[in-house]
Amino acid sequence: MMEENKRVLLGMSGGTDSSVAAMRLLEAGYEVTGVTFRFYELNESTEYLEDARNLAERLGIRHITYDAREVFNKQILEYFVHEYLAGHTPVPCTLCNNRLKWPLLARIADEMGIFYIATGHYVQKVKLEDTYYITHAVDPDKDQSFFLWGLKQDILSRILLPMGGITKVEARAWAAERGFQKVATKKDSIGVCFCPMDYRNFLKNWLVSNGQTLV
Repeated sequence: MMEENKRVLLGMSGGTDSSVAAMRLLEAGYEVTGVTFRFYELNESTEYLEDARNLAERLGIRHITYDAREVFNKQILEYFVHEYLAGHTPVPCTLCNNRLKWPLLARIADEMGIFYIATGHYVQKVKLEDTYYITHAVDPDKDQSFFLWGLKQDILSRILLPMGGITKVEARAWAAERGFQKVATKKDSIGVCFCPMDYRNFLKNWLVSNGQTLV
């Protein structure tokens, strides 16, 4: 069992929330290392990688990238397509967080000797007796507790959730007050990362690229 330390591995997407999370963790006295996962690149855009790298450089923290596109395709995209075609309602973001993103953060942190893991999710956790639980964020409009409901105790005991106690408006103000105007004014991501607006075109394209057709 790794000894608790003041080091934290933060998942950095390049967006407002994880960027502000990095600032809040630093100001709380943690040694932050940022990791940006390459899960899916909409329209092959890698701007998010540059945004995360540039922010890390400006904050003076170490930053790494991790290419998880193959496993994301296998575990999340295939699941989404197969569930939808079976007439079910897929929940890809919940599956990704519980089965891929957080376990991957923990594994990389273990390899680097880092105890804590964190993201920019708007979620809080509580400890009752000897058990940790996920609970809602302060901001009801941004609450993401549903996506983390399946995390196990070995993960929950190590996670830091610096965004759970503030609102999105406060997060933007936090960045602006510190001179990070681009971070403060970034647009919110909407919907699922691989099909934010229209899942039908995604399904058609995925099936064609995999030599299948809609029945």
